[in-house]
Amino acid sequence: MKHTEGQWSVKQTDFKRAVVCGDMTIASNLYDENKNPPIEEIDANAKLISLAPEMLQELKAIALGLNHTDSDWAKERLGYVRKIIARAEEK
Repeated sequence: MKHTEGQWSVKQTDFKRAVVCGDMTIASNLYDENKNPPIEEIDANAKLISLAPEMLQELKAIALGLNHTDSDWAKERLGYVRKIIARAEEK
């Protein structure tokens, strides 16, 4: 599965936080002060989601770098990184 290409960002209004790419909404959450989670948590979640494509790109770069090392630690980390990349790209 391929994610939406382009720069993801957070669009905020008084009662809604949305992760968008251009005119496309990737994810959104309405804020209701009488319910959980608090607005700060909604903002933090939206920011984290908006950074997902960049984090995936960096994990791929890290995997390439770890692939060229012989330490046991690097091999173990490489296994974890490859599993995360595979989960993100599952169909």
